This record gives sequence, structure tokens and C-alpha cells, in this order.
Amino acid sequence: MLKNGIIKPPVSKKYNRDHIAHLFVIFILKQIYSIDEIKKLLDLAIQTSPTDQSYNRFCSELEKAIKMTFTGENYINNNRLSQEQYLLRNVVQSFANKLYVQKVFLNN
Repeated sequence: MLKNGIIKPPVSKKYNRDHIAHLFVIFILKQIYSIDEIKKLLDLAIQTSPTDQSYNRFCSELEKAIKMTFTGENYINNNRLSQEQYLLRNVVQSFANKLYVQKVFLNN
């Protein structure tokens, strides 16, 4: 991941909050997307908001997507989302859908 430029090298062999946030997002998305695709998604997120806001938005949307997928609820107000917000919603929904299929049907 360092070679691909997704994560900046640690400072004095220590990882900071941004490193941990990137690693968490990569861990989740790696189950669905390639490293190059993840890099593009992270780059877009960082261009639109600071890392901490992007990370908090990712976690919030991920929790919502998982809850809604497992309870059968639907999203509302999709028409009020920016293109970046709609993209994030679809990214986390793809993970939630995969998780649902694995847990409910494949028993993993």
C-alpha cells in the first residue's frame, strides 16, 4: 500500500490517525475493490474533505448501509446528495450487500 501511494510512509516508524483511518477503509474496501480503485476513491474523498471528516462520513455511511441492508430498510432523500455523497453511499452499500450475502446465505 505504501508502494501504491495509498498510504504515506509512517513518521519515525509511527503511524498516525490518518494512517489508521486509511488502513481501516482499505481493509473494508479491499474485499470488493482493487487497490487501484481504492486509491481513486480515497483520493476523491481527500480532495473533497479533510481526512477526519472523510473518515467519519465513511464510518457513518457504512454503519447505516449495514443496518439498512440487514433490516431491509431503504434509503430516502437520494436526490439531495452530492455526486460524492451518492458515490460514497454506493461504495459502502456494495460492502454491506456482500456482507449480507456472506452472512445470511453463505454462512461465512
